[in-house]
Parts: sequence; C-alpha cells; structure tokens
Amino acid sequence: MEVDGFSGRNEPRSARVFGHHPGRCRSAVLRRTLWNKAMESLFRVPGKLMLAGEYAVLDGSPAVVAAVDRYVAVRIEPCPREEGISFRLCLPDGQALWVVLDPSVPISLPAKAYDRNPRRAPVPNLLPEHGAGEAVPPHSHTTAIENNDRRSSILAPCLEILTAQLGPGWLQKARSARVTVDSAAFGQEALGRTERVKLGFGSSAASAVAILGALLDLCRGIDGARQDRDFLVSLADKAHREAQGGVGSGADVAASVYGGLILYRQIATDGRFLQKVQPISPTPTGCCAIACWTGKSASTKDLVDRVWRWRRHQPGAYQRRMAALSQVASGMAGALAAGDGKDLLASVDEGYGAMDRLARESGLPLVLDAHVEIRKLARRFGGTAKPTGAGGGDLALALLPSRQAAERFLVDLSGTPGIPIPLGLDPHGFAEQTSPTKRSPRFIQL
Repeated sequence: MEVDGFSGRNEPRSARVFGHHPGRCRSAVLRRTLWNKAMESLFRVPGKLMLAGEYAVLDGSPAVVAAVDRYVAVRIEPCPREEGISFRLCLPDGQALWVVLDPSVPISLPAKAYDRNPRRAPVPNLLPEHGAGEAVPPHSHTTAIENNDRRSSILAPCLEILTAQLGPGWLQKARSARVTVDSAAFGQEALGRTERVKLGFGSSAASAVAILGALLDLCRGIDGARQDRDFLVSLADKAHREAQGGVGSGADVAASVYGGLILYRQIATDGRFLQKVQPISPTPTGCCAIACWTGKSASTKDLVDRVWRWRRHQPGAYQRRMAALSQVASGMAGALAAGDGKDLLASVDEGYGAMDRLARESGLPLVLDAHVEIRKLARRFGGTAKPTGAGGGDLALALLPSRQAAERFLVDLSGTPGIPIPLGLDPHGFAEQTSPTKRSPRFIQL
C-alpha cells in the first residue's frame, strides 16, 4: 500500500535525514486521512421525469413530476482553513473541472456575470485543462473563470444567489472543504457514438440543488443560512432560472429537493415565483412506466423560446393547447391517487395527443418519428407512450398495463429507435447518502 509517497520499500529522504520513523509517518498520514473520511459528508440529488403538464406549467398550470434514481453525487471533504472552498464538477458529457473560491477575496459577482457575454467574473477561479480522471490540487495555479464556459454556467448564479442572501462575507465564515459535484449519471454513451449525451433528467437543476445544498451545509451557523428544504428550493430555483436565461418552471428543482411524485405549480406574484408542491401518494395501478431515450438530445430552452414566439403570433391557439396539457396533468394526478390504471393509460394517451396537436399547430418538431414508433409498439401490448418534457428528443415515456406487457415491450424495443433507460422512483429527494446507490430497475411500477 502506498500513502502520500510512502511505499514500504523505499523510505523518503526526509524521513531518513530528520530522523522520523517512516512507520510513524505513515500512521500520521493514515490518521489524518481517516479523520477526513470520518468527517466527510455524502449527499445525493435525484433527477426528474416530467410525466404531464409540459409547457403549461410555465403559465401556472399543474404538472406531474417524478423524482428518479439518476443522482448527482455530492462529496464534501474537510480541508485546511487556508484552502477555502473548492469545487470539482464532473459533468454528464464526461468533462470535469476544478473551481476554487479564494477565502481572502469577498465574493462580489456583477449582475448577470454568468450570461453569454465575454466578461470575466472576479471569482471563482478556474483551473484550466484538467480531465475527469486527474487529481488536481485545488490550490494550484488558477485563471479567471470564463463566464461563457457552459461547463461552469450553473455555478456562478448559485454563488450570486447565495451572496445576495447571506451577504458578501459568507465565504470567509464558511467551513473550508473540497466539494465534488458529480452529475455523470445524467449522461450516457449513445449507440453508434463515442461521446456521451445528456438524457433529459434535469441535470442542471439537480446540479443547482447539489451546489447550493453543499454550500448551505458549509455555512451552518451563519445568519440567514437556513437548513430546510423550502429554503433550498427557493435558492436553487432562482439560480437555475437565471442560468437558463429567465426560463423555467421550477418543477425539476422541486422534484430534486422533495423527491417522490409531486403535483407542482408555480405562482408568479409581483415578479416573484412561488412554488406550490403537493405530494402524490399513488395507489398501485399495476402499470409499468419505461423511460426510452429517443436517440436525440433536445434543448429545452430553445424549444420553449420557439413556442413562446408562436404564442405571440397565435395567442388563442396557444391558450387552447395549454389548457389541453393542463387537463392531462390533472387527470393523471387523479388516476395515480385513485390507483386507476385505465384512467392512467388514458391520460398518457391524451398527453401524446395534446403534444402532437401543439407540434402541428406551432410547426415545431416536438413529436419525432421515434416517439411515434415507440407509441406504436406500446399500443401492441395494450399500452401507450408520449414525449416527456419539452419534446423534440430526449426521452419518451412508455406506459404498459402490466409487468408482463412491459417485459414483452422491452424485448421488441430494439426494433425501434428507442433505447430503454433503467429507472426507479426516488422517494427522498436531496438527502444524505447512507448506503450505496442500488441498481435501477428496468421500469417503474406505478
């Protein structure tokens, strides 16, 4: 075993020259390492799967959202006070970078410092050109973070929101730590490609929850740093909304924080957004839900912008389509609560129809050929399918009436563009990790 340069075969020069016993040196290093391990904190943040209410939720209508067992893993390791706080961000596309916050410099980010313009923020500092597998000391040479670097686009608004809440001196009062935020589980190697692709489980929202959850944990005891979920949702929603250019419903943030199945609404009052979250306690229906990747990634922000441009030209048609999507969400929530599998299948089928009509009337590619083929296959086994989220790619939701039907669907799915993604519900939301993450089931039993 090798610990900090000691190998058991060769004593380091410093141990021989200064008379240190190498065994005692190793013991000291091990004690320090074990102390850090004992003090470290592990958290995890689930992703989300939008089941119904797409687009309409942006206007205050209800949406049904599930927290799923694709996790952003958070590790907080204590470190010497002089090191301050550093972040290692591991991204869904396989990239990674170090971001270092200098405790000697108060955080004072300019408004909108994280947008796409070429300005540079004074903090944090970014360690350049380090790959995902490299162990980089967080106090090595740094350069200023590029504000248009998409890899760190979620971190800057998180820092700004926390600074606005706690004041510019919070970093000097917070505990020092190395924080790893790993969202690699939100990406997957695509068939026939070498690069990783995002799957559409809300990685940016979950990352905002992870970063702010970690920082609030390090800020325990600082005035204004509350340790409750409602406070975390409020901060993470603001940060995520700003990172997305002001677009967002907050549903993915709420699912990541609270977990489980929720009926979600956002209420806009005086320029502020309030979240109304109602847990759904589902009665078993016997149905099985399967998430299928369509083979194409989609940009939610781009699609929402295009739908809103259509709204300006066709406000009446837009309102009709949103009313239909809202009705689907209300029907699905009722079916889940009542345990009515027939109504649940009908709500998913109505959801497909509502998205298809929105796509046809707006002229946008929200329903792909992959969605059509996945739905056609599901209907062969008594089920149905629909796009999830903004559509245009990412995931399709297939719902089958029984476990047997789901198994048969999975066997034949290889003949379509759909790629099944193992997935289960997460009942906990943002929580400390006390046991290893279990392997996801092949489908969600509702």
